[in-house]
Amino acid sequence: MHQIKEASNLFYIGSDPTKPEGHIQYTIEGKVLKIWHTEVGESLKGQGAGSALVAYAVNYARQHNLLIKPVCTYALSQFEKKPEYGDVRVKD
Repeated sequence: MHQIKEASNLFYIGSDPTKPEGHIQYTIEGKVLKIWHTEVGESLKGQGAGSALVAYAVNYARQHNLLIKPVCTYALSQFEKKPEYGDVRVKD
């Protein structure tokens, strides 16, 4: 299990938000959390870190009554694979 932490416009894995092992960069505009970028370092590849970060963003949105617009291709693919995320996805 990956421990995910929060920093300004960042959900991340690692001890230093300026050099995360994996992260999601996002912005919040009104009631919409936009996921702009998801990245996982080599040390975490194949361990489910990317999907854990997206799941964290989904839970964060639910807790804060936000919707998510997945802009980056990885987050978009996770939303397409997981219909259970549909409750927080911005309807285009």
